[in-house]
Amino acid sequence: MGCMNYIGALNAFYERIQCIRVSGNGQLLYHTLLMVNNKSGWSEWFSRTNAGICGLMNVSEKAFMNAREELKQLGLIDFIPSRKRGECTKYRILYPTDYSTNDSTKEGTKGRTKEVQSTVQNTAQSTVQRTAQTTVQSADINKLKLKTKKSMSEDIPEKPPEPPKYGAGSFELRCVDRLAGSLKQQYPRAKTPETEAEREKWADEIGRMKRLDKRSEAEILEALEYAVADPFWQCNIRSTKKLREKCETLILQARGRKGRQGKAPPPNRFHNLEPHGYDYDAMVWDMMGRKEARDG
Repeated sequence: MGCMNYIGALNAFYERIQCIRVSGNGQLLYHTLLMVNNKSGWSEWFSRTNAGICGLMNVSEKAFMNAREELKQLGLIDFIPSRKRGECTKYRILYPTDYSTNDSTKEGTKGRTKEVQSTVQNTAQSTVQRTAQTTVQSADINKLKLKTKKSMSEDIPEKPPEPPKYGAGSFELRCVDRLAGSLKQQYPRAKTPETEAEREKWADEIGRMKRLDKRSEAEILEALEYAVADPFWQCNIRSTKKLREKCETLILQARGRKGRQGKAPPPNRFHNLEPHGYDYDAMVWDMMGRKEARDG
C-alpha cells in the first residue's frame, strides 16, 4: 500500500509540474517529504525538524522555508509550524486528483509522462549495462594483475638469509655467555637470553661499550669478572645493559681491591695505634698467662 501511495503521489506531482511552475528547491522538498513519509509508514501527519530536512536537502534554512511556503500555496502540502526553534514541525502531503485542466491538456501530459518514463527506463538500462561491463573488466584486470604479480614473485630468487651480526667466537658473545652462565649458576631460573635475537641484543651493549664508551676489551673483562665474583654486584648486575651502566664503578672497585691485597699485613692487632717500641702481642699473651695462673 505504501508503494502505491508513493507511485501515485509521484505521478500526480509530475502531472502537476507540467501545468504549473515549481522551483527546483520546491521539487526537491516535495521529493524529500515523500521519502520521509514513506519511512514513517505513510502516516497522515509526520514530524521533522527544520534542521533535519535542511540537512537532507543540503540547502539553507531560508531556502527551505521559501520552498515549503511555495508548496503550501500550490496545495501540495500542509504543515503546522513549531512554536519554538528546534522543535518538530508537523507535515501532511496532499494528493491532488483534479487540477481543472481540459482533456487535450491531460492527453498531452500523459504522452509527455510516458515519454519521460521511457527515457528514464532506457537511461537506467544503459547505465546498468555500462556498470556491469565496467565491473567485469575491472575483475579481469585484477585477475591479470594478481597472475602477473604471482609470476614475478616466482621468478625473483629468494633473498638469502642475513649473516649473523656477531661471530660464534666474537668478544661480544663471549661476554654475554660469561655473564649469562654466572646468572644461571647463581639462580637456575634467572632471566637470560635464549634466542639468537636476544643474545644479539645483549651483545649490542658490549659493542656500545667498545664503540661509544671507548672501553678496551681488557677493561670490559676486568669489570665483568669483578661483577660475577663480588657478592654485592652478583645481585645487581643482571644484564649487559647494567654492566655497561656500572662499568666505571666496577673497574675502580676491582683495582682498589687488588691494591689492598698487595699491602703487607699489619705487625700486630693494634696496627691502628703507634707501636712506640712495644710488642703488644707479647703483652697480651703475658696478661693471659697471669690470668690462668690466678685461676689455677
